[in-house]
Amino acid sequence: MKAFLVIAAAFAAISVSACDSGGGDANTTTAEAPAATAPAASPPPASEPAPAPAEPAAELAGLAAPFASQADWTAACVADAKLDKSICECAGAATVKTLGDKALFTWVWEGYIQRSGMGQVRSKKWFTDNGVDTAGQQKFADEVGKCYVTQ
Repeated sequence: MKAFLVIAAAFAAISVSACDSGGGDANTTTAEAPAATAPAASPPPASEPAPAPAEPAAELAGLAAPFASQADWTAACVADAKLDKSICECAGAATVKTLGDKALFTWVWEGYIQRSGMGQVRSKKWFTDNGVDTAGQQKFADEVGKCYVTQ
């Protein structure tokens, strides 16, 4: 408790002395007053024109935009998904047959061949955005399913 009082008293003494040292007392004359501050700085030079907005980020094929062709989709399917080329070719053809070229996204192999949850989420969004009903989704899934199921 004593330590707290000592610290509080020291703090109060420092605060009071700081307040007293900054102001003039009654004996100070105007000649002793501090000189006026320097003149105001000149305004900054005319600003340069704002930089042009950055060009939109290139859309990633298969994620933000469909692949340019079925051949590009197949090549990515083999390289990225590490799937057999025959499966990728078949799934690409099934996609184009049922949904068209506009559906050549990575979610096809992620959601319908590899059964990745994120691929399925992206496919549901794509189906909703493009107005594909449940029957159309099932038809697509059945066609792609023929590509990797052996009988």
